[in-house]
Amino acid sequence: VANQFPQAQVIGIDIAPNFQKTSPPNCRFELWDINQGLSPFYGQFDLVHMRFTSGVHLVDHHASILEAIKCLKPGGLIICLKNGLSVKEDRVTVTPAATSRMPDQSWYQRFFSFAELGSTRRGTSAEIFIRVFDEGFWDYDTMDVQTCGAAFITVPLGAWVTTSDPVETARLRAIGDFWGKSSMV
Repeated sequence: VANQFPQAQVIGIDIAPNFQKTSPPNCRFELWDINQGLSPFYGQFDLVHMRFTSGVHLVDHHASILEAIKCLKPGGLIICLKNGLSVKEDRVTVTPAATSRMPDQSWYQRFFSFAELGSTRRGTSAEIFIRVFDEGFWDYDTMDVQTCGAAFITVPLGAWVTTSDPVETARLRAIGDFWGKSSMV
């Protein structure tokens, strides 16, 4: 984002340290635990982008979104991106998780199964993400219902996709290649 919009000031917040060697001059990273609140950042941003917050660390998902909303200036925009906890072969059929008896199944699905189990044991079940998607942001007093929306999309995790449209195939393969490589990091 900082590279695409050099006129913007970009602040990245994460509980894990940033290991990037260099950042654009308009970008800085802060080590921060959102579970402790975000009061130092209240009212400072036109845009807040939360991603990959699917219960891995959050104690209270609802409270974390409320904290992020408080960081917005009046009229600001919040974008939340969450990954799903299932891998599907054809966007519909859930691929079975690999086991010692079925090693030819999806090891990625097995990883997500354990991630879901860990999240549930910490008190954040996968159902909360389905409920949040179904309800959208409508239950947040600070949100304007007329301008809110939610969408569910699927993305490939490899460059294997084929469609009847060559342009769409190329686009989905590029996305799949990106996500496939990103998930191996």
